Amino acid sequence: ADSNLRLVFAPPKIEQIRNEHNFLGDLTAENDLYTKSGKLIDFLSSWDSEHLHFPQRVEQLWIDLYERSYIELDDVVALQKWLE
Repeated sequence: ADSNLRLVFAPPKIEQIRNEHNFLGDLTAENDLYTKSGKLIDFLSSWDSEHLHFPQRVEQLWIDLYERSYIELDDVVALQKWLE
């Protein structure tokens, strides 16, 4: 919140028509969504950085997310390449 930005959640504006699939497989694949999302929101709500500029701040955020197993190392590397 230190950048005066806010995150808003809204319902989807599309309808998904799904093909046959394995519900147990879906649950397994989406497990992080159900088990980590609350803690992720808490983390993001309290996150801060000593950096003043966006590129350094977002890089630090990605590193912090990686260190907490919310994203993969490849995500950090991709962001760093994008920032170059």
